[in-house]
Amino acid sequence: MYTRETEWLFEKSQMQQRINQLEAQLRGQENINNDLIKRIKMLEFSLRQERVKYAKLAQGNSSIGNTDIIGSVLQKANLNTNLYDKIAKRRAKAQRPLLLKGFEERKQNAHNNDRLATLAQTELDQKNVNVKEIQPKYLLKSHLDIVRGLLFVQDIDVLASISEDCTVKLWNLKNLEQNYDETEGNPEPYITLRGHTGPLFSVTGPHNTYSKVIFTAGNEGIIRVFNLPTLNEVNQFGDTYDGKNYCIGSWQEENTEAYWDIRHHPYSNLLLSINANNSVNVWSTNDIQLDNNENKGKILNSFNFTDQSIKNQQEVATSCTWLETQHQNFAVGYRSSVVAIFDNQTSQPIFSQALLQANPRNLYFNQINSLVSHQNMSLLAAGHENGTLSFIDYNSNKVIKTVADAHKDSISCVKFAVYNGRINLISGSHDGSIKIWDLRNHRCIGEVARAHTRKYDEGVMCIDNHNGMPFFASGGADCIINIYELNLN
Repeated sequence: MYTRETEWLFEKSQMQQRINQLEAQLRGQENINNDLIKRIKMLEFSLRQERVKYAKLAQGNSSIGNTDIIGSVLQKANLNTNLYDKIAKRRAKAQRPLLLKGFEERKQNAHNNDRLATLAQTELDQKNVNVKEIQPKYLLKSHLDIVRGLLFVQDIDVLASISEDCTVKLWNLKNLEQNYDETEGNPEPYITLRGHTGPLFSVTGPHNTYSKVIFTAGNEGIIRVFNLPTLNEVNQFGDTYDGKNYCIGSWQEENTEAYWDIRHHPYSNLLLSINANNSVNVWSTNDIQLDNNENKGKILNSFNFTDQSIKNQQEVATSCTWLETQHQNFAVGYRSSVVAIFDNQTSQPIFSQALLQANPRNLYFNQINSLVSHQNMSLLAAGHENGTLSFIDYNSNKVIKTVADAHKDSISCVKFAVYNGRINLISGSHDGSIKIWDLRNHRCIGEVARAHTRKYDEGVMCIDNHNGMPFFASGGADCIINIYELNLN
């Protein structure tokens, strides 16, 4: 909230800046006045000398000689200035360390005042912008534990959700409004897919010929491939599976560590994964057969990144995404707020940069929790543990904007969305809120203040948006899925 102390600090910094400006202007005026007085005295002296010389010439006593009196006077003034610069300054040299220390302290204080002024200005801007309050349109309550991932499967109008209850649930979106009214606000998924034996953390899917296939992974260290059935292929009143096994593949590495994030390539048959053993792998999904229940995964490349700034320690990956405008490259976010971009063909990092300055008290306070790439622009967005949003242009390899204190708590998920031709970013936080940001000025234009109830210090866990319709969904620690209409008018 905008407190009185922040207002006082902001006014103090503004007044201090105004005082500094006035003092600088005063010093400049004094220097100009001294220079003008000096020039006037020089001109008066030169005129007197010229009168004397011409008077002597008129009497026939002497010749004019050098008439460039003004130039000679200026030359003497420059000579005096050069002599002054050559004077040894022994007294100042002895006090130089003390002066440098004072300059550093003033510089640090000025930096702190600027940061407080920036935060206060950000809060003022947020108060001046009309932020629209958004309410959920549908609530889906079927999971028994935290909802960790959501995915809109657009070809069959299905929303897939994963949870720490080890299940994958499919929700039919075709007649959701009618079904919602008929069930008095308690719709059920038309099928629940099982097979995992541990909590699920990530779900992804392709947009090509395998549009009905999704990939799920979690704590057990296994990536499972599911061939999704449509509503017409499932007997609503019979056995859940009707004797069918919809899991068509189980992939795992030699070390079965938990998978934090998996992302399928938007155009190619490639799957990107990061897990707890610090490995970043690219899998081939080209050989998947829908009628085969034992499809095996093949690792094409493995990547490791070592940060030189933390004594050559191997970084811990926390989030990943493909760069949709550079099809062979992908980005990985790490615990130290470093973003690294890898080339899948050369298996080498081509760029790495820390998005935030390291905190000496907590090295992982700036951890990247979520990383997403825009569909048509060379733009990356990252959500940090300290509630900061960062925007990176990966063509120029520059951080173009940092929104400090975008949320009151850790940012858990970020997602780009397009509404009425306007590019927006949706962010979810563990404070239980969801915010919609306008990327033209990086201001919040929409908010769901209480999207999900906090549980075990966790709030909003995941977000996904529908590319064909103005809808997005969120899952939280309260085991509920909310579906919103993206209407900011």
